[in-house]
Amino acid sequence: LMTCLERAIALLENLLHSVPHDHPTQTRLVHDLAKALFFRGRHLGCLADIDRAIGVLEQAGPNPMNTFFDGAECIRALAACSVVRFRQTGNKEDALKAEEKLTELLKQTSAEHRSYFDCLIDASDLYLERNTPYQDMCKALQYLICALSENNKDVRSRTNAAKRVLDAIKLHHPDIFTENSPIQLQLLEVYSTFIAMLPRIAY
Repeated sequence: LMTCLERAIALLENLLHSVPHDHPTQTRLVHDLAKALFFRGRHLGCLADIDRAIGVLEQAGPNPMNTFFDGAECIRALAACSVVRFRQTGNKEDALKAEEKLTELLKQTSAEHRSYFDCLIDASDLYLERNTPYQDMCKALQYLICALSENNKDVRSRTNAAKRVLDAIKLHHPDIFTENSPIQLQLLEVYSTFIAMLPRIAY
């Protein structure tokens, strides 16, 4: 895996240096390089890789010439990098930066946009993140319910994402399944929606 990432990073850096800043593929190259650095940095616990990914994304800025891959994915990647940086450093400014970026992106993204579902899942994950100033199970479940209701996304993708989030809740917050709290009503809605969707999955 590391060998593949090393090769991908080297290739993407060369490609990015060889294309003009306003080239239609520039945003895609920036995104892919940042994601490769992100995966390596997260896997190895390497803060330098995470900082490089953030730098690549922030320096690129918006690219009006790009028609193949818009900037929404770059903003999602920047938020993800900020979360991992927070995990490694404990700096709450990184956590707040991730929230700011995702909140802004959700406001600017219509429900018809191809990234909208992924933004909702990202937000659900974000508010589950432990030790952040904004950790909020209710908000996390609200975003998950909205994501499950996104009919522009195929059923399998919605159920797979919901299962991953629910597994994370069960692992890190097992008490909410036994506590008598309003959160249980939200959980019931999530599970009811999830179960109702299962017969619609194409096998």
